[in-house]
Amino acid sequence: MSRGGNYKFTSKKQSENGILSTVLGFISFISFFAAMSYSFRNAGNVGMRFGAVGLLALIFSFIGLVLGIISLGEQEVFTLFPRLGTVVSVLSFLCWIWVILVGTGYVMLG
Repeated sequence: MSRGGNYKFTSKKQSENGILSTVLGFISFISFFAAMSYSFRNAGNVGMRFGAVGLLALIFSFIGLVLGIISLGEQEVFTLFPRLGTVVSVLSFLCWIWVILVGTGYVMLG
């Protein structure tokens, strides 16, 4: 049985900054797990390229975080992507900061 006339029309749209924030956050997060997996398999013996990948992924997560926060303040947009992008970017940013702190010796693991 069909419910006739129960449509909700809205002028809201998806936030482009929120979508970009989500994409950058996921790229950074996937890069984190790929780099950590490769590093553990090689007992930490990875080249300088992985440091560059980590730095680039850290920059991606920071930009994603900024875009996510900006997109949370936008009016008349759906909030799924701004929220998701902000959360994923924060988690990714914290993971990369942890790697940097452990790698420089500011945080000891045991």
